[in-house]
Amino acid sequence: MLYAFFRADNSLDRDAHRRQVGACIAAGAHGLAVGGLATECNKLSTDEKRQLVEWTIGMLVIVCRSR
Repeated sequence: MLYAFFRADNSLDRDAHRRQVGACIAAGAHGLAVGGLATECNKLSTDEKRQLVEWTIGMLVIVCRSR
């Protein structure tokens, strides 16, 4: 579960987000969740949610599976 980090001006902190994703990858995470409770998604605008997803996707290999 990823957190949303903010700068002093209340904008999303891309560098902090990238460090968080990088730390998860380095620790061997098998998956990441963007937009869950820890992110306080209900307080983010649609554009902010989209930014977090795009920033995360930009650092990962995405694998989708269906049964």
